[in-house]
Amino acid sequence: MILESLLLLGLSTTALAHGDEGALADQGNDALATFDDSLDDEPNSSSAAIRAAQAKKQRAKKKAKASAEAAKAAAVRAKKKVRPKKIAQEKRRKKAKADLKGDAVKKKKRKKISRKMPPRAFTSKKNQAKLQQREKAAPKRVKERLALQRAQIKKQKKRYRVAYTKALEIPRAQLTGLKPLENAREVKRKQNKKAKAKMATLGVVGAPNMMQQMLRNPVVVEPDGPGNSPAGGKSSDRVNDPFNTPVGDATCSPSMTAWSWKEYVGEARSQGTCGSCWAFATLTVFEAAEKIVNNLVFDFSEQHLVNCAKAKGFSGGIEDAGTCQGGYMHMVFDYLEEAGAATEDAVPYEAKDMTCEPGKATKHKVAAWGFVDQFSSVPSTSKLKASICKYGPAAVAVHVNESFTMYAGGVYDENVNASVNHAVVIVGWDDLRGAWLVRNSWGTWWGEDGYMWIKYGSNNIGAQAVWATVAPDKPVEVVERKRRKLNLRNKTGSALEVQVQYRNRTGWKPALGPAKDTLTYTIADGGEALVGIDGESIRADKVRVWAKSTSGGGTWTEYKSKDLALVPEGTYASKKLQTFAYTFNSDNRDVGGKPKSTKSKKRRSKAELFSDGYAAIDTGKHDRGRNMLSKFVERYPGDPQVPEVMFWIGYSHYLEGSFYEALMEWYDVVVDYPDHDFVAYALYYSGLAYVEREQCDLAQTCFDLVAYGGYPSATDEWVAAAQGQISDLAKNGKKYCG
Repeated sequence: MILESLLLLGLSTTALAHGDEGALADQGNDALATFDDSLDDEPNSSSAAIRAAQAKKQRAKKKAKASAEAAKAAAVRAKKKVRPKKIAQEKRRKKAKADLKGDAVKKKKRKKISRKMPPRAFTSKKNQAKLQQREKAAPKRVKERLALQRAQIKKQKKRYRVAYTKALEIPRAQLTGLKPLENAREVKRKQNKKAKAKMATLGVVGAPNMMQQMLRNPVVVEPDGPGNSPAGGKSSDRVNDPFNTPVGDATCSPSMTAWSWKEYVGEARSQGTCGSCWAFATLTVFEAAEKIVNNLVFDFSEQHLVNCAKAKGFSGGIEDAGTCQGGYMHMVFDYLEEAGAATEDAVPYEAKDMTCEPGKATKHKVAAWGFVDQFSSVPSTSKLKASICKYGPAAVAVHVNESFTMYAGGVYDENVNASVNHAVVIVGWDDLRGAWLVRNSWGTWWGEDGYMWIKYGSNNIGAQAVWATVAPDKPVEVVERKRRKLNLRNKTGSALEVQVQYRNRTGWKPALGPAKDTLTYTIADGGEALVGIDGESIRADKVRVWAKSTSGGGTWTEYKSKDLALVPEGTYASKKLQTFAYTFNSDNRDVGGKPKSTKSKKRRSKAELFSDGYAAIDTGKHDRGRNMLSKFVERYPGDPQVPEVMFWIGYSHYLEGSFYEALMEWYDVVVDYPDHDFVAYALYYSGLAYVEREQCDLAQTCFDLVAYGGYPSATDEWVAAAQGQISDLAKNGKKYCG
């Protein structure tokens, strides 16, 4: 069956994924606990009654075991069949009518993600007039050197310009300062092993990379009121606007023709006559990461690193990371991870070696760092682009010669193959130029206001390339939590007027009472609302929630006079506050003006809800299957299998052509459970669904996240498949999406 297709590449039940064959059976036994207790409470039962009860218990155990084994067998069958689908295969899928309703209007209103960068993201040339004026007063020998260099540029048809920069006045040893990386392969191997372990410990929540940061947090829906009661109701629009665009209207992708983080690093600084390029390059990367991840602007102190930075050296002991006579980027990153940085205000730059004041360091540290490529001396262009998208600007090495110090614009393409001696920062690229955009540390009197375009590979640009990332400014730790957020979904066929009361740590808000003491939210048909007030989502352990159709299509009052527990397990351990999803649909609509009776209905165990729901979807009974899987999510919101269940609910919608519904489910998986095994799969199939909705810009971003986003669940096969879809969109995007 088509549904049995997604587990071969690692998709399985949570229990199977951890090799616990008994876990599913344990799930099936939860319904027996109450029955066992009842036997213990009846010591006077007759022998026949006891035997009958024991026989009933055995039958229940066998049934629970059979249910668990059925769930296991279904997962195993699915695991044997699946492959990532291709756009060309899936484009024939028929779109459901429900997905079309009102959707054309939504798509017209939204702003597409751009594949082009705004001009401001690249270099400026304010210094050119100053350089021309400066050259007029240059010594004769300088003019002769410039004339000779220009003649060579013309003869060799090079693409760059030269001028009388201030760098020409400084000895090259003081302009540069990067020392050779000894035993490079072993240093890289050890550090990348350490970085991989650190990132695995931190997880996506603890140290999100820049691509993962693109996912937009859900929009909080405010209560109805003046100016906040749109016709047709409100919704947290996650489907049509799922991504942040960090630069203009663009998101970073290695497949883009051009990209730049220049806006996040600012004006180039000058190292003066101190060979401290290694300090300027590392801190530029650190500051950019803080700006991108936490939106915090820092001016860290290079002088503090010159004075204080120490780390484990090549001999195994603690050594200076650098002085004005040169230093090592990798040792500085070790220091920043361990000790943190000081601010420029605390330790101003003096361009000379000074005494260390260790108490000046702040709490801000690098969370993790690593080499872009541990095997090659210079990473490939594609690897560098992927790293820049994932982690931001990269600190790299380059060889500096005389023509480099003269650079004043254009694309530097000397292609000198010599040992690297200088540290700079790659902030972007432009394939049309065939060049990296580099931030130097020679002030704004050099290059294009301190920046350079340098041809891919020229002068060994990119050697020793290093990435670094930071943790969220507010520490992320696993803690025991007693509340959840509330997300309300409307699957009723009309807009709903929903009343909400919730209990937080200080009591019920609003106080329990008549209907007028409630928060009122009108939710659009087919929409969902992360409900809140004053810009903050509500956080509660219990709620009262009821609704009525705005078109007279029914009422939902099951939880009007009784509590809906958002944390039925009492507490849960998590890095972030989880969200409880409650759905209004035909299954829980009132009958005769009263809540539908559930007393006579059999209550399935967790294992039964999963296996029966999965089996129903697998045989084409999608409504039935989704209802059972939705009950699993509502009854067991803290279960580790919830993201998997939500994925299958979304996949069921996808099979029926309800792509909007599918995307709503998958968005919640990716945003609320970013470290889960199913995230990469939800993103991949979101890409396919967006193509079906003719939103190729969003599809491209989803495939980019699978291919380059660094999610642990993205195996090599899924990465390769995503890269294939990226290429397909580049060739056939207009055909698919118009």
